[in-house]
Amino acid sequence: MKVVRCETVDIDNPAYAEIVSEGKILPHVREPEGPFGGFPKYYGPRSDKEVIEITAVTHRNNQIFYTIVLAGYEHLLLGGIPHEASLLQSIRQTVPSVKAVHMIPGGTCRYHAIVSINKRNEGEAKNAIIAALANSFDIKYVVVTDEEIDIFDMEEVEWAIATRFQADRDLVVVHEAQNSKLDPSTRNGVGSKMGFDCTISLDSEEMQYLRVQIPGYNECLDNYINPDKLIQSVHLEGDIYF
Repeated sequence: MKVVRCETVDIDNPAYAEIVSEGKILPHVREPEGPFGGFPKYYGPRSDKEVIEITAVTHRNNQIFYTIVLAGYEHLLLGGIPHEASLLQSIRQTVPSVKAVHMIPGGTCRYHAIVSINKRNEGEAKNAIIAALANSFDIKYVVVTDEEIDIFDMEEVEWAIATRFQADRDLVVVHEAQNSKLDPSTRNGVGSKMGFDCTISLDSEEMQYLRVQIPGYNECLDNYINPDKLIQSVHLEGDIYF
């Protein structure tokens, strides 16, 4: 990467940076800042923060200044995607059979995690819950499902909770844990966390969790909802019999 020396401080910076602000962080100086909106979709409290004394601002011709609309999908997803990668790597150290993770937008892509595993031993789902909760103090709610559940479809996830979860044996609760201070429901960042083991028992009966499948149902439903596709299919394939 090409770099150039700053104008007023003895530091190099990327030569093609859009905008460079130079300055000094003043020691032992704090000034009130905020309130600002955050990813939980609430305003954070006003608080004392460090002060930067700007000594120069340089920029390219026709520079681009990019900002993010707070508390929207752009804000949530830009933070959630790297959290998913970190979470997957962390859980894999404890449960190697983990298949995928998803930080759902309903949990602001920080607080709620859905985890898919290829369960091989009893207890793995609860280990995955513990590993997920330990990955980040932000995470407060974890659902672990079998790999055939589409964790990117919340209707599928809710169905797994509805039909594969019993609170007396499948619920993990941790009280008085460190949480996000931006979560207004916590007590200054201290609260409870929970996990849902929605995996099927390995010794369950063969028919106990056999999903209903109707041959051709999805295709017929898709043609009913999208009749243009059916007409196109008739033109391409000839007669269709019902």
